[in-house]
Amino acid sequence: MWPAKVDANGKLTSTGACTNPEAWLATSNTWKNKTEAERKDRASQYVANCDKYTSNVKSGDTFKTLAVVSFAVAGAAAAGTIIYYFVDSKEADNAATRSPKRRLMVLPIYQSGFAGGLVSGTF
Repeated sequence: MWPAKVDANGKLTSTGACTNPEAWLATSNTWKNKTEAERKDRASQYVANCDKYTSNVKSGDTFKTLAVVSFAVAGAAAAGTIIYYFVDSKEADNAATRSPKRRLMVLPIYQSGFAGGLVSGTF
């Protein structure tokens, strides 16, 4: 890993290979003695690779978001299936032999600065 560049106050600078490749190469020990044409050619390679890196990071962030949302939807579907299993009870044909109906109620609660839920049931 390359050492980070800092200014006189100890803060990280925003200069580097992806910010300004030509200036960065001009200060590099390997490239400062090369011709300007060689540095420009190399700088164009840095620009292409930095663009590819940025694209890959954005793609990875998109897939990460998609994975989190998919997992949340799958969890909600699983919870819904479990709740439906308990809520859906078979009714007896004869009202006299019928036991009290099981009920389960789940309500979302959304307010400013708060999100939660309420679960109520009769068994």
